Amino acid sequence: MTIEIRFVGEDEHEPLIRSVSQGFGTPMDDEDILAAFKRPLNIGRSVAGYDGGDIVGEASLVHNEAGWTNHIGEIRVTVNSQI
Repeated sequence: MTIEIRFVGEDEHEPLIRSVSQGFGTPMDDEDILAAFKRPLNIGRSVAGYDGGDIVGEASLVHNEAGWTNHIGEIRVTVNSQI
């Protein structure tokens, strides 16, 4: 298996969210996906692992923008449980 690592594209929001939800073992339904779209997703700070056209893992830098903690961030990594 060859995994390609690259930045997530603008048109890959829904596949990314579906893949992350599967990584947690709870696939999202369409209503949940729409709710997730309402939260900001910084595409420039998200990379994904692709097996062919399928997203099988992702990593995002989540930056805290509140007050004095704006210099703090965390890296979140999710891998599809089917790998």
